[in-house]
Amino acid sequence: MHKEVTSRTLNRVNPEGINEFLDRITIQIEELMSDVSNKTKELAKKEKEIMVRDEKIHRLAIEVADLKQKLDHYESIEENLSKTVQFAKEASLKIQESAQQERERLLEEAKRNANRIVNEALINAEKTEMETNMLRKNIKLLKNRMKKMIDSQIESSADKK
Repeated sequence: MHKEVTSRTLNRVNPEGINEFLDRITIQIEELMSDVSNKTKELAKKEKEIMVRDEKIHRLAIEVADLKQKLDHYESIEENLSKTVQFAKEASLKIQESAQQERERLLEEAKRNANRIVNEALINAEKTEMETNMLRKNIKLLKNRMKKMIDSQIESSADKK
């Protein structure tokens, strides 16, 4: 290009060459400006897309933080429920053991009471049998005395006649 501009005709600068050169430079500058304008528009579009993505990322980050907080809350609830269930199991086992011990104690007490009642009944039965035997013996003695009295009365009546 430089040669084209500096080519002179008879020690003069060629005006047509300069005009052509300037036309080409103008075209190239216009093309470059168009490219810069297009690139600027693309860059603005990309920046807008980046801003939209950044906003989405920010919203997602907030949502993730919120979900993490909820997860922590639910994990805390789960842990508390797990502890409560474990406590209930332990309490249930203690209650079962206590009920088993109480059942055994009541069973032993019932056996003792039953033995005592049976023993008292046997003693009462023996007493009743002894009293019955004594009454039979007394009835027999009374019968014998009555018989002797009646016989003695009969003999006495027979002797008086």
